[in-house]
Amino acid sequence: MNDIPDATTVVFFRERLRRANVIDELFEMFENYLRDQGLEARSGQIIDATLVPVPKQRNSREENKEIKANHLPDGWNESPKRLQQKDLDARWVKKNDINHYGYKNSICVDAEHGFIRRFVVTPANIHDSQMLPMLLDPENQNDYVWADSAYSGERFKN
Repeated sequence: MNDIPDATTVVFFRERLRRANVIDELFEMFENYLRDQGLEARSGQIIDATLVPVPKQRNSREENKEIKANHLPDGWNESPKRLQQKDLDARWVKKNDINHYGYKNSICVDAEHGFIRRFVVTPANIHDSQMLPMLLDPENQNDYVWADSAYSGERFKN
């Protein structure tokens, strides 16, 4: 039990990987390893998204307006410690009449092996269907795709 890293350690490690811009490279290395082991995507794809909540920001209406316009509110760049505690990328979305603040983690899972083959992380307000082209695995040898109604429509049928 003492050898298992706590959640904070994992978060800090992931942030270091993100800052080094190596997450996609590591994910591709893992994908190549799976292929080398004979675990190729063969039996269809399961597509879904999950809301990932983050702590709500306590900003004024004017500050929120600036953030939504992709501008840093006045005075924030003068306080690095305050800026470190602000999440400028998370967004609000309403799902089932409930407001959520954070991100959306969209994934494509190989139906046979259960491995995540593709992923996209976006602000929560981005609609699931917009992620479909980035999620579909062109190397999957089966045309079957299981997805909920968020992915339906002409774009998906083509």
